Amino acid sequence: MNSALWWYPCNIQFHIVGKHNDHIIYTPNPVETSDPRGVGYEYFKAMKRYRERIAQVDAHTNEEETYGSFLKRCVRTAITMKNKGIKPGDFVSMCTVNDMDAGVVYIAAIFIGAITANVDPSMSAEEIVFFLRQVSPKMVFARQQSESLMEEVVREFGGQLPLVVFGGTKKHITFTEFLQRYDNENLFRVYEANSLEETVFVSFSSGTTSRPKGICHTHSSMRVRYHNNGEPKTYAVINSPCRTLFNRWLHETILNGSKRIVFYRFNVGELWNVSNYKVDLMLISPVFGVEFFKYQKPQHFDLENLKRLLVGGNYTSKDYLLKLQKMFSKTIVGTSYGQSEIFSTVAAFPEDQRSDKLLREFPTSIGLAKDGISYKVVDAETEEILGPNRHGELRLKTKYLMKGYLNYESPDLFDSDGWYRTGDLAYYNEQGCFFIIGRVKDTFKCGNLHIYPREIEEVLLSHRSIQNAVVLGLKDEILGYLPTAVVQLNEKGQSVTPEEIINYVNTRVEDKNRLRGGVKFVKEFPWTHTLKIQKSKLREWIEKGVI
Repeated sequence: MNSALWWYPCNIQFHIVGKHNDHIIYTPNPVETSDPRGVGYEYFKAMKRYRERIAQVDAHTNEEETYGSFLKRCVRTAITMKNKGIKPGDFVSMCTVNDMDAGVVYIAAIFIGAITANVDPSMSAEEIVFFLRQVSPKMVFARQQSESLMEEVVREFGGQLPLVVFGGTKKHITFTEFLQRYDNENLFRVYEANSLEETVFVSFSSGTTSRPKGICHTHSSMRVRYHNNGEPKTYAVINSPCRTLFNRWLHETILNGSKRIVFYRFNVGELWNVSNYKVDLMLISPVFGVEFFKYQKPQHFDLENLKRLLVGGNYTSKDYLLKLQKMFSKTIVGTSYGQSEIFSTVAAFPEDQRSDKLLREFPTSIGLAKDGISYKVVDAETEEILGPNRHGELRLKTKYLMKGYLNYESPDLFDSDGWYRTGDLAYYNEQGCFFIIGRVKDTFKCGNLHIYPREIEEVLLSHRSIQNAVVLGLKDEILGYLPTAVVQLNEKGQSVTPEEIINYVNTRVEDKNRLRGGVKFVKEFPWTHTLKIQKSKLREWIEKGVI
């Protein structure tokens, strides 16, 4: 296995059930996957058990695939990978979208002990090379539309990197070669992990504030078992294979025999196609969720069965959530919060009447404490452990934490008591509901007062002419940093002036949050591959006078 993986002990204890001890919230261990041979065995057994059920549906073609067919394709791909020299511990990479083949390659790699580390087709060749040099893959898979892009990448690796193309190709290996039948495929044996600390996949951090790092998840960190009350569910899945969410969704759906409705592109009104399926839960990003507001709901639209619509991956304002709730009046709408470093959502509302009531009362809450995770909120400067309704950094202890960063040591990852520093500002209320209010790195001081950008962004996003907004600290010789808004206007707001926005905000916030640094306009925000705004790039644009 890769010997350059840094590992940090967590020293975790979980035996105090739901107890608040000096404002520390401990939770019990949940039911977990338990096969000592690794998650590959868990997946193999589940896919055989649910072989008659539908595993995935292409939302664009309506093509369906059972778990039996899914497993067969995974096994054949695994055998072909092995025949082509891929060994346990080797890296395999994909540059593709969220389609029905991406999961096959990922599971096949696990079946032979290989490690996946994926990139996104929206990246430049330079970005992809930066990521792949960290893992030195032995084989790459790419969608047909990204063939020329990956050819440029392969040249940077000396032209020796085998390229497999999903779809037709005249110059490279076609993925159909990996799906050929083998006479002995029924005798295939899944790779048995020597240790549950072996890495299963690497995903790269968003890089919103610093260079992205490789996040290493293991059989051990992936032991979480998601509960579904014993009933198979249908999920609308909208995420890239380069994100940890892709792996989490596959993990949950496979172990529970649930169905994934797979989206990989978003044309005009595309999201409304979800009405063709009886979806129980749908997770969208705020960026894609705007599609619901842009295009009128089709007359035939019916989502009576949609129990939950979750928005995650980026900041979501209360106004945005309330608009969605009005549109989906019979659906529980809320936010989903997680970190790529943790193979689980960090907090959530269970599906019960109390949770539904709390979510409607506190729409911006990320949820209640989850089994298998312990929580504390601390003052990042004094390390004081804070009680309800006091803002501080969220810190966690959990077995679902990554093994570490690939070839990168981060000595500040844990505090002196072994708690993982999330870097997120949070608080919880008397009902135990958690709220995320920003990033520690995003906060700044104006004079002697702390500025929390989200408080100002919430007001900005309530303006009818603003589509998206970010607040940064602009350097000032006297006050240190001045609150400065970077704004993207919607189609109705092209005539809005900076002065109008400044006045709108300043009359709705306390004095310390006034936009003393002014307003900057952008036509488009720079986004990371995980659909987060690149604030470091915005600061660079401001410093260079681009905006």
